[in-house]
Amino acid sequence: MRHRRVPIARRTPLKRSQAPIPRSTTKKGTRTSRRRKKRLSLSKQADTLWARIVHLAGRCEECGSVERLQAAHGFCRRYRGTRWLPINGFCLCARHHVYWTHRPLEWDTWLRGAWGPGCYDELRRLALATAKPDLPAIVAKLKAELDVQGAA
Repeated sequence: MRHRRVPIARRTPLKRSQAPIPRSTTKKGTRTSRRRKKRLSLSKQADTLWARIVHLAGRCEECGSVERLQAAHGFCRRYRGTRWLPINGFCLCARHHVYWTHRPLEWDTWLRGAWGPGCYDELRRLALATAKPDLPAIVAKLKAELDVQGAA
């Protein structure tokens, strides 16, 4: 018969007589600055507008499905130079979004085919540019784009 190991935490008896751990009364580092809150709010607003523009396609660009649609980025969201460009968005069903997420090399090849080499190289250059985005201008531009495409 093999001996089954029991974790140390289960072997030690609880000592309820110990006093609770004292908590600090000062809350250092818990306040978010107003500037950061505004920046995060604008970023979230831009993400929402961008996703609405991408969803206007109304179907998966890979299989044509109209169920469980998601907005996918051609180049990752991390690259803020292309994060909110409508051309960098693809409307994919959840199945294809996960499929391409777990196959980045194949996704890169698919992007080159979808955009063409000239557009791919230009977007790659923009993605690698490290300029700080002007979020109020991006939000205004996305709202205008949504109004134009939504009316059409």
